[in-house]
Amino acid sequence: MKITVLSAAVALLSSLSAFAQTEVLKITLNDGQETTVPVGNIKEITFDVEEVDPAQAYAGVYSGTQTMTVGGTYVYNTEAKYALTAPGDGTLTVSIPEYSLSGTMMGDLTLGALTIEGLEYDEDKGGFYRNYEDAGLTQHFLAVNGSSTVFDNDYVLGSGSTILVTLDGNSIHVENPFKLGAMPLPLVGNFDGTK
Repeated sequence: MKITVLSAAVALLSSLSAFAQTEVLKITLNDGQETTVPVGNIKEITFDVEEVDPAQAYAGVYSGTQTMTVGGTYVYNTEAKYALTAPGDGTLTVSIPEYSLSGTMMGDLTLGALTIEGLEYDEDKGGFYRNYEDAGLTQHFLAVNGSSTVFDNDYVLGSGSTILVTLDGNSIHVENPFKLGAMPLPLVGNFDGTK
């Protein structure tokens, strides 16, 4: 809602206080800073609502724990840092770093860095969400079991690949189920981190 106080109203206020030395408008901000403006210098006062990009609240670098669940049963953890950026169009971009998981059921794994753009705020899900199964994104996947390299390639992220980022104060939770190429086991990445 926009409210405008025109110069005539300001002039009226000024004339009612003609006996004062100099009438000023005094503004005190939430942080305690004060500013004053001579009333005679005010042409118009406008109260309006400024649109805020909700992605800005999410933007930042978060440190925390990356969890990978393989086949719905096997859970592995490592430390990671996620970077969230707000490009200014109301969407969120998530940059997932390369990370490694040792001693998994498939050996020692390394998943390459991945950037997912275009997450949009979803009221029902309570965070920024994107289904990127048809986006053509790829991720490098390396699996070494003993002295044998089992996988070492870039794989398309396909059916069921989604991401949801929720925010609670300075903490985020990222839920990222995804499918690498034709691999049969479902993978679910979760990240919990703080700024």
